[in-house]
Amino acid sequence: MLMNSSRTKLLTIIFLTVLLASFSTSMAVEKPTPAFGALDVSKYIEKTELRVGEQTIALVNITNYGNTSAYNVTIEEPKTPGGVIKLENTPHIDFIEELKPNASYVYYFQFKLVEEEKVFIPPTKITWNDINGTEYEASSQGYFLSPVVERQQTSEGRYWLYLSLISAGIIALPTIPFLLIRYKK
Repeated sequence: MLMNSSRTKLLTIIFLTVLLASFSTSMAVEKPTPAFGALDVSKYIEKTELRVGEQTIALVNITNYGNTSAYNVTIEEPKTPGGVIKLENTPHIDFIEELKPNASYVYYFQFKLVEEEKVFIPPTKITWNDINGTEYEASSQGYFLSPVVERQQTSEGRYWLYLSLISAGIIALPTIPFLLIRYKK
C-alpha cells in the first residue's frame, strides 16, 4: 500500500499529465507535418505565485510531430537560478539517440521558493538532427515565480478599525430603547 506522501506524488503526476495533455490539446495549432523530425518542447509550471518555502512542479514535454525520427536529441535544462532550490525530480536523460514520429518524452522536477524575490525559470533548450545530419533547435517558454507577501496589519490600521467599531456602537446606542419598545409588544 502506498504511503500518503507517495500517493500524493502519484496523484500530482497523474494530474499534471492530464493537465498537460488538455493544455496541449487546447493550445494546439495546426502545424504542417514536416518531412523531417520536427520537435516541440514545452515547459509548464503548476503554480507561479508562491509563499517563501512553498513548492511548485515544472513539467517538460518534448514531442516529435514530424514524419521521420529525430536523432541525437540533446536536452539542456538550465542551471537552477538563485532564489529557488531544485528538489526531487524524475530521473531524466539529457540525450535521446532517436525520437520517433509522434513520440514524446516527459519529465518533471520541483522547485521550492527560498527568497522573497521574483525568480525567472529559464526555458529548456533542445537540439536534434534529421537523417541527413542537419541540426535544428527549439526552446520552451520561461516562467517567472513571484513571491506572495502577506501584509501585516499595522498598529495604525488596527487603531482605525477599532475606532470605526466603537463609533458604530456609539451611533447605534440610541436606537436600542426604540427597538426594545417595538419588539416588547
